[in-house]
Amino acid sequence: MPSAQITNDNPEFEQEYRTAFLIATYIQEKLTPAERDELDNWAGASKENLLLFEELTDDVQRNETLKWFHKLDVEKAKRRVHEKMNIKTAQPFWRRLMPYTVAASIIIIALTAWFYQHKKDTATEITEQAPTVEPVPGGNKAILTLSNGRRIVLDSAANGSLAVDGLSTIIKRDSVLTYNNTESDNGKISGYNTITIPKGGKYQLVLSDGTVVWLNAASTLRFPHSFSGIERQVELVGEGYFEVVKNEKMPFHVKASDADIIVLGTHFNVRAYDDEATLKATLLEGSVSISNNIRKTILKPGEQARISREGTNKDIKVLKNTDIEKETAWKEGLFIFRNDNIKDIMKSLERWYNIDVVYKTNISKHFSGTFQRKEPLIKILQYLEGTDEVHFELKGNVLYVIP
Repeated sequence: MPSAQITNDNPEFEQEYRTAFLIATYIQEKLTPAERDELDNWAGASKENLLLFEELTDDVQRNETLKWFHKLDVEKAKRRVHEKMNIKTAQPFWRRLMPYTVAASIIIIALTAWFYQHKKDTATEITEQAPTVEPVPGGNKAILTLSNGRRIVLDSAANGSLAVDGLSTIIKRDSVLTYNNTESDNGKISGYNTITIPKGGKYQLVLSDGTVVWLNAASTLRFPHSFSGIERQVELVGEGYFEVVKNEKMPFHVKASDADIIVLGTHFNVRAYDDEATLKATLLEGSVSISNNIRKTILKPGEQARISREGTNKDIKVLKNTDIEKETAWKEGLFIFRNDNIKDIMKSLERWYNIDVVYKTNISKHFSGTFQRKEPLIKILQYLEGTDEVHFELKGNVLYVIP
């Protein structure tokens, strides 16, 4: 309530408004030395002023004053001051005061209450605003869906046996989910489970045959709770690292988009995100066969197969001497960027820190660097900005990329 909004021809009215302003500013601890002297002079001018000052600046009594302000119970508020002054209450308090004093007291109490309430409302509004929370690194998060449709949130589930699905007992140990199957299913059709890794998550899975799978953020794996028949088949969307238990009589198939990866026993990484233009399969040990509707090829350790998802050319390209360290860095808790396009870098950060990335203009810069995935996002952004090739603006969980 700025003073310009209060107009009155009575100078005494303006003085009481000024006093109310000084008391409210005192409550907010914003008085200048000159204003403090002015308020001291007013409070010391009479016993009545001093008591009123104490009433309005006392934390407990101020709450009562605010209640009065909302109820407009002038008599009650004035009576408290009157009682402190030890004046008899044979007649209403305001009638025992000079008209000026009554007007002054009412104006001071009302305006001080308004100033304080305004400050309180403003503080509440600021407090109730959604706090700005810096995106944090991902962790062990996943949701398991059983063959009967039951969903289990793994990051909040207790360690131990979670369920029995078919012939498999499902056991959680921290960030590892294990399927124990000690009986033969005699060739019966097995039900399928699905493990979904959200943005900002990762998880490790041990299938019923002992095959170990590490799953990256924003990935999904569909698999049988126990393997049967002449092959072992799983379906992947996203990124997974596989250590497949060897079984020549039952090859292991990974279905990823249009590709079929067949192995007997080996270590390999598959990156098959729906929002990326290229599927990548990287072999570390053993050998794998990868095929689509156009071609079939055999990979050797250190090689990577790439299948484009855009255009009409769906041929499989094989890269030799692949940077294995970079391709599997996520499994080891690292980001390794080596002359990578900013958009590819942002996709990795977007999934791990659970953020949304918006580009304010087209940027085609390339960057290199190695970071721990447990590092705060801001540290990686500061490093990239240090090149002066790109800048960022973070608002909540939305990251704006600007030149």
